[in-house]
Amino acid sequence: MSTLVGYHGTCPVIDYDEGGVTLDYCIDRCLDMPDCRAVSHDDSQLKCFYHNCIERYGNASYTFVKRECMTNEELNPLKPYVQTCKNCISSCSAALSVQTSQKISTNCNTTCDDCNNVYYNPVTEECKQFQCDYPVAIGKGSTLMRKTANPDCLNFELFVSIGDIPNCEAFGYDESVHNLMYCLIRCLDITGCRSMLYNQTQKRCSYHACADVTGEITNHWLIVKKCASECLSPTTQTCFNCREDTSMCPSHFYNVTTSDASCKSLCESETNCKGYVYDSNSMECQLFECGYVKGQYGSIYNKGSCNNDCSRYEIYVLEGYRGTCDVIAEMNTSKFLQFHPEICYERCLDTPHCRGVTFIQSTLECKFHVCNCHTPYTEIAGARFMWKYCLDDEVNATVLPQGIVLNAKEYPTSSECKPQPIYIMPCACSSGSFGNMTTEEIAQQLVVNLTIDADTTSASIRKLTSAEDNRPTSVAFGYIGVVVIAGVAAVICIMDVPNLIRTLAHIGKQIKKMVNQKKARKKRPKCYVKPLSSGPIEAIDHIFAENIDSVLETDAETHTSTGTIE
Repeated sequence: MSTLVGYHGTCPVIDYDEGGVTLDYCIDRCLDMPDCRAVSHDDSQLKCFYHNCIERYGNASYTFVKRECMTNEELNPLKPYVQTCKNCISSCSAALSVQTSQKISTNCNTTCDDCNNVYYNPVTEECKQFQCDYPVAIGKGSTLMRKTANPDCLNFELFVSIGDIPNCEAFGYDESVHNLMYCLIRCLDITGCRSMLYNQTQKRCSYHACADVTGEITNHWLIVKKCASECLSPTTQTCFNCREDTSMCPSHFYNVTTSDASCKSLCESETNCKGYVYDSNSMECQLFECGYVKGQYGSIYNKGSCNNDCSRYEIYVLEGYRGTCDVIAEMNTSKFLQFHPEICYERCLDTPHCRGVTFIQSTLECKFHVCNCHTPYTEIAGARFMWKYCLDDEVNATVLPQGIVLNAKEYPTSSECKPQPIYIMPCACSSGSFGNMTTEEIAQQLVVNLTIDADTTSASIRKLTSAEDNRPTSVAFGYIGVVVIAGVAAVICIMDVPNLIRTLAHIGKQIKKMVNQKKARKKRPKCYVKPLSSGPIEAIDHIFAENIDSVLETDAETHTSTGTIE
């Protein structure tokens, strides 16, 4: 219900009251009266007139209250659908619950019974569930998931403008509205609503079915709901010397060790992947949910997009300059407020024929340019220019060393179309390490300091190192190879086992024969003569007799042994 002071209904009167009735009494009667849609109250004579429509005209002595029926989409308590608003946040104060360490927005719990919206912040990696419903279009890479009964346009982005009006007639309106948020929520819950215009002076909202704007008007706020279109021909853009924007998407949601081609296939098959980074040195593949890009030497960022125009490029950001060529008319007719330049950069990368963006901080505006060459440069305070330089006509792009610092202020000194980066390296001489040395000696010392052992480089190490591959198919093929090689070796060894046994048996016989011969030699008698003493000659006869007896005994034993053996 809306109360308008100074108006009187123009529709037929279906009933009336007179004689000192108050406005509250008339409102209660209208709510209980079939087909009553409005009340005209005479403030001087205290009379009420009940109407079956909400049309009215100006009359200073009356107060007009209209009763407007709402749609099922607005009042359905079930709210079976979830709207996803890109770069939106929730302005609610207290959260019902908080989920931490969430790498992706789809991991947020949207099935909570009491919550009406869920806000995901990729920087803090948190999901917050709120009971209140206050969506705001000033987010930076964030996602707001809102429950609704409206199945129309579930994925969208909100744009705010001051001074623009929709390029179509209104299909509905609300009056005496003191809260802009009320009008926005109604538009989000009404099927077919694409824009909402709020008159700050008259406190009036109008709802429109178009998203394009035209003209200028003062004291009006315009919020446009731009639905996300289906990507019919997705492609992968390659930005050389780029990296994901860590201020928008600081961490990846999935990483794996694989090849570059497999990394690309993983991102294309993953619904939430908007970009990936592949490190050829470590063979690491990282997938990101957001596709915001920034310049960083030594890296290559691959961004998913529906824009097939200029799929290989470099980006340069020039502080204090603006683009000099024509702007894209359909993207610059409105005065949409852009609170974060990174959002404008992404829009340019996803828009055909866009080659640059000028962001003006004072007016929160973005201007989108079409030319690939922006020389001569134009300097403007408080501006920032992002240059998208296409590389489609160049065979190879140079991936510069990581850690090099870019001096964007030196870009305007280049007379060529392509910017020539200036590399700022620390001066070694200022540290005193090259004191009392001539220029030639410093050059020789630098050569010694910068010389790299070829055997310690990563390329040389990789020649002798096998890359680990944990895919199930690769592991299975590895086990099969081991079994085949071991089986061949086992067959060869089994074929030689009989020969090995015969050889070992023959060697055993030979060893046993040699041992027996040695034992036989040890059993033969030995003759010896005891040393003579200084005694008499008779001792010699005695010693000789003893030796003769010993020999005879040994000979007898030998004959006995021989007879036993025979």
